[in-house]
Amino acid sequence: MSNLLENWKQKLISLILAVAVWAILRESIEPGSIDQILSSLGLAK
Repeated sequence: MSNLLENWKQKLISLILAVAVWAILRESIEPGSIDQILSSLGLAK
């Protein structure tokens, strides 16, 4: 049972990493896109 939990944790970690890498690549392709999201949420100055 603990082996199944470890596999699930690894999948979750790899998914989070994939999303983070995608966000970084998207920002490098479209500069300012993250700033637009933040300002639309009212977080940026």
